[in-house]
Amino acid sequence: MPNKPLRPCSKPGCAKLAKNKYCETHTSTGKDYDRHKQSSHERGYTKRWAKYRATYLAKPEHQLCALRLSSRCAIKSECIDHIKPPCGNHKLFWDPKNHQPACISCNSTKGQRTIHGTRAAPPPPHER
Repeated sequence: MPNKPLRPCSKPGCAKLAKNKYCETHTSTGKDYDRHKQSSHERGYTKRWAKYRATYLAKPEHQLCALRLSSRCAIKSECIDHIKPPCGNHKLFWDPKNHQPACISCNSTKGQRTIHGTRAAPPPPHER
């Protein structure tokens, strides 16, 4: 049976030929991030964190989203945002001075801006 002909790699700008969709250089490109990412438990989001989160968000001063970055801001806080990403620093992870209340949408927006390096101006704040 004849071999399948080689075809151009599907990665934009790559001129190499490939047996499948991607050449050998680009076969694992999309999976590298997930392979090296720790699980949420390994990053510190344990049962202890869940209890702390519930107590933190129950306080009256932590009821509203402090970020207000997204036009889809829910205004009501739903999670805790780390002001400075802890990046494995256990002390910084648990430091209450590094926490602020946030809605899921704004927290995700902040995370994406941090990952992609964009610092677009946030939308105008909501009326309180």
